[in-house]
Amino acid sequence: MRRSLPAEEEARRMKLYNQGLSDTEIGEVLGMTTSGVCCWRNSRGLPANRGKRSVREQDLATYERRLKMYHAGVSCREIARREGVTIGAIYNWRNGSGLTPPTMPKGRKTTGRRSRRGVLLIQAFERDLLWVSDQRDDDEGLDVGKFIEAWRDDRASEVIEMIERGVLR
Repeated sequence: MRRSLPAEEEARRMKLYNQGLSDTEIGEVLGMTTSGVCCWRNSRGLPANRGKRSVREQDLATYERRLKMYHAGVSCREIARREGVTIGAIYNWRNGSGLTPPTMPKGRKTTGRRSRRGVLLIQAFERDLLWVSDQRDDDEGLDVGKFIEAWRDDRASEVIEMIERGVLR
């Protein structure tokens, strides 16, 4: 059962909400927690203010600085580093400002973090490539394409087995 608020308090909250302030901003003005504002908003069936919202005066310089970096193509990770905040804060700022995430160029795939097995496999490949390169006496360059084919066929399965047995760490 929902407790009713005094009419003045309800009007005050609605005014802030209608101005486009987020739950956090409303909470700061009213001295409430973000979750308290969220519960109040949800109980009235109001969606969260996302899209473009009003920017407070003291945040205007920060907002404009981030916006310039965003439009210059600086990554969210780099903006976060330059601003001294978490990348999540920049994601929230970007999404709250109605900005779209940058699109990945065609043909480029994200790899994320490599597994321990993947790192060991790459290290073994680099080690073997350097060894073969050092063993060559002639002045000709190493045909890396042929090396990759031979290494993939001969060595990769052996390295994977060594990783699984725990020999390579």
